[in-house]
Amino acid sequence: MRVLLLFALVGLLAFVLARWAVTRRPHWISLTLVLLVLLPTAWFELRWRAAENAFSAVTRMLVPGAEGAACQRMLATWTYGGLEWGHVQFDAAGRPEAVAWLSYDACRHLRDWYFSDKSAPTLDQVRAVEILAHEAEHLRGQRSEAVAECDALQRTEEAATALGATPEQARALVLTYWRVIYPRLWSEYRTGDCREDGPLDRTPGDGVWP
Repeated sequence: MRVLLLFALVGLLAFVLARWAVTRRPHWISLTLVLLVLLPTAWFELRWRAAENAFSAVTRMLVPGAEGAACQRMLATWTYGGLEWGHVQFDAAGRPEAVAWLSYDACRHLRDWYFSDKSAPTLDQVRAVEILAHEAEHLRGQRSEAVAECDALQRTEEAATALGATPEQARALVLTYWRVIYPRLWSEYRTGDCREDGPLDRTPGDGVWP
């Protein structure tokens, strides 16, 4: 919707300027009104695109060969009734698409965290950072939700750091996810194998978890 609004505003601005050029009379009121709406709309759109590009860059870092991440637009939420914050489509042969889809809410919380000082993330923001890592695991080809979740948990710190968090902030974020959010997940996203030195610990014996 914001993109459509931008096109409309740019067209209106062009009309006002063309009318000014033809009549040789300044139309300050019309120009001011258009700019008052156009400039903040453009600013929000640029921030949204900058954030989406950053999320895509992290996805490509986690999964070389992936194309990135795509954020759902607000207009699409009007016809979206799902609860998922993200997904990756697999074809009939079990191959994943190259792009991870993130819901509008996931991108909104992830964007708000990305542009913050990252010192006090909300639980929704913590969840959004982990969702990015989770969908990256699906891009890697992992179809099991529980395994993808456990692998993502162990790479969320890396993703958070790549998005600008300090090592301390990234560590605190992943520990919050593990202690507060992970135990509340649907059962299909959890497994007893996801534990320190367990079958899904990717670096067993190092004394670090997750």
